[in-house]
Amino acid sequence: MAHVRTSIRSAVASRLTGLTTSGSRVYPSRIQPLSDANLPCLRVYLDEEDIGTESMAADALLDRRAVLRVECCAKAVSGLDNTLDTMLAEVEVAIGTGDATFGGLLKSRPLPRSVAVDLDEGLEKPVGILRVDYLAHYFTAASNPATAI
Repeated sequence: MAHVRTSIRSAVASRLTGLTTSGSRVYPSRIQPLSDANLPCLRVYLDEEDIGTESMAADALLDRRAVLRVECCAKAVSGLDNTLDTMLAEVEVAIGTGDATFGGLLKSRPLPRSVAVDLDEGLEKPVGILRVDYLAHYFTAASNPATAI
């Protein structure tokens, strides 16, 4: 039984696959080696989550608000900031169009909350990483985290 978080991550990664800059290099995981062969790429995952509880007759309804993070990753070469900004624009358009609820998994379209840029120098070559955080709002029953309500 997969948690709804897994389904959300997969649906968002699917929506982002085929963008001009990252192409098919979209990974629904925070762990993906950033080698030359994998760049530029997108990493998609859910991070921290706040959960509220509402009573239901037979089960508790969990009101979940998770941080949906998309990382735009590119080689740290001349024009890095332009490449990351282009990738961000492509991600924002893809998430901002199409089915707002990603097949009923979410209650509303995820909206961007913050953007941060960093440089990962721990590899053979530095990699620029632009992180954009979205709010992913969804509900599950306490007894069934695999099904969005």
